[in-house]
Amino acid sequence: MRRTSRVEQALARSEEGFRQLVDLPVQATFITDAEGNLLQISRRWEEWTGLDFARSARRNWVEIMHLDERKNSVERWFESVATGQPYDQTFRLRMADGAHRWFRARAFPQRDADGAVTRWVGAVEKIHNKRVAEEQLRHTAGVLEMIGRSTASIIYAKDREGRMLYCNRALEELTGLGVADMLGKTDAEWKSQLSPEAYRRGVRP
Repeated sequence: MRRTSRVEQALARSEEGFRQLVDLPVQATFITDAEGNLLQISRRWEEWTGLDFARSARRNWVEIMHLDERKNSVERWFESVATGQPYDQTFRLRMADGAHRWFRARAFPQRDADGAVTRWVGAVEKIHNKRVAEEQLRHTAGVLEMIGRSTASIIYAKDREGRMLYCNRALEELTGLGVADMLGKTDAEWKSQLSPEAYRRGVRP
């Protein structure tokens, strides 16, 4: 009787914690049973996707996943359900307005006293703006790298503390140092590694 009471109290605390999460603006939270069948999902999910609980429970959420990530993301989910390992995947979902947005989904198993999975608790987090910014940064870095390799001029970039963030091959050839010797270092730090020959080639002290 006492054990049953403790279990009920623990479940009540879990439910309260779930209710506190459901209204966070950047994520939709959900609960499934041990087999991955949907038991509860926050209203944020329907606002984003247009899928209500009934349609989501029928696993219509698979249909709104972008084809490029669908197969792998779904396979990883059922693999987690089968093995009891946490789930963590990034994919695009089709929103109610028809546009695709990037999300990160994570789910963790809850277990009973014997270690058996009783249910899964998770969240789908909106990361679209961050993902787009990262892709733009990678594109910019690629363009910078292409320019840096195609010119004989020295090109470099530093952070506010004067540490090297980027340098092209022209600077490597002038100094005789590799990229690894200069990245993350101030001028004084990487110049301390220079040989006399580098100064004869024109490196300023």
